[in-house]
Amino acid sequence: MFPLPCRSSISTGVSMKRCARAARACQSSGMQSASPPMTSKEQEPVTALALSTFDISPEEFRRRVDWARSQGCPRWLWPDISTERCRRAREVLTRVAGEVLTHEKSDIVLNDGDTVAMSLAAYTAGIGPLLGWWIGEGRVQASAEIAGVFDLHLRHNRLRMERMRSRAIEVLHAFDRRGIGATVLKGMHTAFAYFPDPSTRPSSDIDLLVGAGDADAANMLLQEGGFIRTYKSNRETSWAAPGGRMEPSSLLLTHADDLWTVDLHHSLDYQPRPTVSAARLDLVDQPSRRSAWPAGPMGFALRQPLLLLHVATHASCPLDSLTPLRMIEMAMIIRRDVVSGALQWDAFVDQAQRAGALGIVFPALFFTDRLAPNTIPKNVLEVSAAASPKSVRNYLLEFTPATIQAIHRISLRERLVWSQGWHAVARQIGHDFFPAITSAHIWKHYYERGMKAIGWRSDFGLPNDDHDR
Repeated sequence: MFPLPCRSSISTGVSMKRCARAARACQSSGMQSASPPMTSKEQEPVTALALSTFDISPEEFRRRVDWARSQGCPRWLWPDISTERCRRAREVLTRVAGEVLTHEKSDIVLNDGDTVAMSLAAYTAGIGPLLGWWIGEGRVQASAEIAGVFDLHLRHNRLRMERMRSRAIEVLHAFDRRGIGATVLKGMHTAFAYFPDPSTRPSSDIDLLVGAGDADAANMLLQEGGFIRTYKSNRETSWAAPGGRMEPSSLLLTHADDLWTVDLHHSLDYQPRPTVSAARLDLVDQPSRRSAWPAGPMGFALRQPLLLLHVATHASCPLDSLTPLRMIEMAMIIRRDVVSGALQWDAFVDQAQRAGALGIVFPALFFTDRLAPNTIPKNVLEVSAAASPKSVRNYLLEFTPATIQAIHRISLRERLVWSQGWHAVARQIGHDFFPAITSAHIWKHYYERGMKAIGWRSDFGLPNDDHDR
């Protein structure tokens, strides 16, 4: 069985040696190094920050939870930062990302002195490490102070992704020894296949897909490996990594020491709302659904068009899953695979219709194209919009790529936007306000609070990824 991890402080020399070994391993495996080249002569020298700069204690986290509850806004854990400051910073950073995607370089110089709000905005948008990389490449210009903040985001995620990759490989090896094949999904695939470096794509989960007949054996292996089950549904089970604290180690960046889960799926079908028809992705028809996972000797990855369908459905619904990171991710996937010929839009539309997902993916397609214009063909946007409820289409027009993800609270209108007819509205209200509570639901609720600061899988935090993340 795979060994339990040895938890050590990220500030030790041992961790930095691990990082160096990871960089050499990436080079030897054909991946890019985790340190971007400094190509811009105009960029000020980066102000190096200690890895512990934005750390918080478990006691401080719990104090903030209590404060947020007392204010009637349990999602907002930053008493010294207004939501307006965060919103302004998100608008700027999202415009920067759009310019880099469209023109390969941004003309916006990040020299705002509100570095804490910038860090929070990047954290909740999921793009702090990527901004650090782009600054290092000279694609984005920033003051030394802000460059130092995003360099810190990058260094933390570099350590985190190396650890998660190592653990994913151990799990995949354990599965393989029992004859269980697994497909790596979402961020743990796209970080290695589409982003400029794995360290630039934060992830809160290792998402693995196994056959329905292998699910029980795979769950047993994770239990034997010391993982703690935190959630179970009819399509997936979540397992918390052993050896970590439940509370987040920072509320201003994705911390190397933050807890993560293995989310074990035995179906790709996805129904995020009780009033939304499930996206039947298991019905997608293609000659070969899987390719090799690029980050290790074991494991598979989804092929197109199933890959984009899967990413887009999880980004689109619920709408507060649609972070700037998700839009950037989709743009990177689309542009690379259209050029290579792996993604054919006719096949995408055909299989989306087959799976009943063409309307569900519209929000992700719509905002990806707004962030990076001309990424999605006009006819694809039109047929997807036609398949999406009118209430959803009208709602999206009121927002931008920076604001579609709620940063304060989710409105009743947003909760009901996918619901068509009074019967569906009543079902959704019943689901949201009078859920069936079990001990497993309670544990899952508080576990995710600790990891993502009050349920960020489904609100505006980390990449969120959804019960991804």
